[in-house]
Amino acid sequence: MRYSRKVSKPEPSWRVLDVCCGTGDALAEYAGAGCAVTGIDRSPAMLERAGKKLNGRADLVLGDATAMPFDSDSFDLALITLALHEMDPEVREAVLGEIARVLNPSGRLLIIDYHAGAPEGLYGRFARGVLFVIERMVGGDHYRNYRRFQASGGLPPLLDGRGYAVEKTRFLTGGNLAVVLSRPPAV
Repeated sequence: MRYSRKVSKPEPSWRVLDVCCGTGDALAEYAGAGCAVTGIDRSPAMLERAGKKLNGRADLVLGDATAMPFDSDSFDLALITLALHEMDPEVREAVLGEIARVLNPSGRLLIIDYHAGAPEGLYGRFARGVLFVIERMVGGDHYRNYRRFQASGGLPPLLDGRGYAVEKTRFLTGGNLAVVLSRPPAV
């Protein structure tokens, strides 16, 4: 997750929320930088792994990202990594709305997810093929949502449609992943 910190260098006073936090890798990075970190995930197994990794350095919440149990304006930075592409389009919209609600007026959203643009060079095309196979193997709704996400243009139209303003973008894995820092709409 070091590339996320390069796009959004943490301040020790920040309150950071990791939406769909999984095993807590990003939370560990921000906790290590002195931030107060909170993670939300709907998987008890993932939260258990995150809890072991973070050893009490994070507030971990079992919950739904479409209806988060946090007050409005609670966080300085929200992260969501490789999760939006797997959600139904309506769920993506609801999650982005909730993130806008819980971020304070000067807060930012940092997203890492697939980039729908053309991959760069041989490495980029190879990586795109590997990622496609991985997504296809997962199957079911996850794969259908990944395909919809890619076909709709990925993050740019999704963020623009919700009123988020992109401030920085960095591409990884030959242009297959995007790290996007954005400012949410006023809620």
